[in-house]
Amino acid sequence: MCAILVMATFCGTSAYAEGADNYVVNKVGNTQFVYSTDATGMYLTPKFKYVYSNPAKNIEVKTALYWSVNSENWIPDYEVTTEVNQGLKTMTYARWDSMLQTYGNTERMVYQLDNNNQPTTCQYMQWDKSSKAWAVK
Repeated sequence: MCAILVMATFCGTSAYAEGADNYVVNKVGNTQFVYSTDATGMYLTPKFKYVYSNPAKNIEVKTALYWSVNSENWIPDYEVTTEVNQGLKTMTYARWDSMLQTYGNTERMVYQLDNNNQPTTCQYMQWDKSSKAWAVK
């Protein structure tokens, strides 16, 4: 059974309700879990899991997974990598390829930033498999 009984404490983690949509968010270290609640609010069902990492000082990676009720485990969904360098902010979105068992670079947005780190221009790119390079769209 996938539902989890809500416990009074989360062993040092933080949990809070998100609006009236019957979702509960639980943050443990660099991982955020999203659960839906049943009508009574007593049982939780896993929905999403977000893992945040910083492989370098100017890079942040958000990995999203969803809960599979059938296999009762977390399935990779997508990954967003954000990198800030010398007035540019690059966000790369990659979907999980279940056949290849890896993330594929599919889309990229490059923002030029002003002195206040606010975006002034944006360039959209897609990964071109034939040339194996980013193509401006």
